Amino acid sequence: MLIRIPEPDKREFYELESARSGWSGKETERQINAALYERLVLSSDKESVLAVARRERLPERPGEIIKADDAGVPRPQTAGGLLRA
Repeated sequence: MLIRIPEPDKREFYELESARSGWSGKETERQINAALYERLVLSSDKESVLAVARRERLPERPGEIIKADDAGVPRPQTAGGLLRA
């Protein structure tokens, strides 16, 4: 699974973090799919993000788990921004 990550820095991060945290293959895949690397790159509080990923503490707010912008997911449109038929 790690061999499929084309970016060397990203792949190395998951290799090291997986070994350090004792993640199983499934847990490593879950962290990859949850965009942990991208969230860390964008985060101003990297230690907090890592603590949640390592299960050293519980997230205090949803934004610590994932943000729409962090994962490349577009934000939902407001009612005013929707097209009318």
